[in-house]
Amino acid sequence: MNFALSEQRALVKARAAEVFAALGAEDTSKHQRCIFPDHADQDPSFRTYGERFICTCSHGDVIDAVSRVTGLNHAQAVHWAAERISGGFSPVAARPNVIPAPLPRNGYAAQLWISADREDAYVQQHAYCQRKGIAHAFGAGRTLVSGSVVGEQADCVVVPIRENGAGNVIAVQAISDAGAKQTFGTLGDGYLLVGDERDLSAPWLVVEGWATAHAARQAERCSIVLISFGKGRLQKVAQLAADRYQPAAISILAEV
Repeated sequence: MNFALSEQRALVKARAAEVFAALGAEDTSKHQRCIFPDHADQDPSFRTYGERFICTCSHGDVIDAVSRVTGLNHAQAVHWAAERISGGFSPVAARPNVIPAPLPRNGYAAQLWISADREDAYVQQHAYCQRKGIAHAFGAGRTLVSGSVVGEQADCVVVPIRENGAGNVIAVQAISDAGAKQTFGTLGDGYLLVGDERDLSAPWLVVEGWATAHAARQAERCSIVLISFGKGRLQKVAQLAADRYQPAAISILAEV
């Protein structure tokens, strides 16, 4: 199936019942045991409704479910499901023999990123995005988060922190309605690169936070923005990106 990713995503969601069935959801009309292999569900708590699912371990849409069962990233999960819609589904036991992409070292960070809804329309409705004028997902997602800083079951924007800026997710930063920020997982050498890393002649700009990256990309007309997730990490991320990608020039924008 040679559709664009957005068309494949729409197809998968329109036929979500078939996809859930292929993943092992035998009856979508009532609670059942969780389909995720890492959840020992003793009291049936998994249920689907339309294109979405909810369970005591997480919630999300059908693509998130495919991602969690197969170990594929979001785009790969869309392709996997769309191809099987086109060619006919195999029983759940015949899952593809894939090597799961590494998840964040912190298990809760992994759960947050897997469950986060990354649709533009949903993310931009978050109170923080509305206040900051962010009208699309900008590489992030949205889900419920519990933590000492953001609070219990707080509606948060979840920003991925990636290996080499564009690789596997190794941690996440949750941002509450009020703008409180809490990181789950280990930052290490992680950061987030927004843009096309192949464009080495364009201006590259390192900033501290996600909202600042959005504003800077618009105001400075930068093709590439790097998010360091901390003022003390700005220089480090600039050096990491310079060593890894070798762009023509990288500048740092420090927040006042």
